[in-house]
This record gives sequence, structure tokens and C-alpha cells, in this order.
Amino acid sequence: MSDEPGLLWMVASVLGFLALVLAYMLNQTGRCQPSSPRYLAANVAGAGTMAAYSLRIDEPVLFALEGFWCVASAVALYRVRAASTSA
Repeated sequence: MSDEPGLLWMVASVLGFLALVLAYMLNQTGRCQPSSPRYLAANVAGAGTMAAYSLRIDEPVLFALEGFWCVASAVALYRVRAASTSA
């Protein structure tokens, strides 16, 4: 097996990056609130994909950053969903 990531990994990493950047841009332009489920889900998906990719390319610091971002967003998403179902 080659040390270089394959095309599928490369495409997934670009899509993960785009999910993060798009969510950020929508937030900055006022089109999406940071507590909205869509914003948080985009962060979970994007950061999770980037965390997996960082493991694939053996980048532990990037994995720590993206893994933390993914977990923090997942916890926030869970709290938003739980609050909306109990209200």
C-alpha cells in the first residue's frame, strides 16, 4: 500500500474542508447562526472528515485539532437537538 492517500481520500478531504469553510462563510454573512443544527452538522461532518484524513496522512496535531472541533460540534449539536425535543 502506498503512503500517499488515494483519490477518494483526496476528494473526501476537499469536501470536508469545503463543508467547514462554507459553514463559516454563511455564519460570517449572517445567513446561518452558530447554534443552528445545519451549521453544527456541517462542522461535525467537515471536521470529522478532516480528522480521518489527518490520521491517514499521519498528522497527529491536525488530528487533535479536527478531532476536538468534531467532538465539540457534536456535543453542541446534541444539546441543540435535546433542547428542541424537550421544549
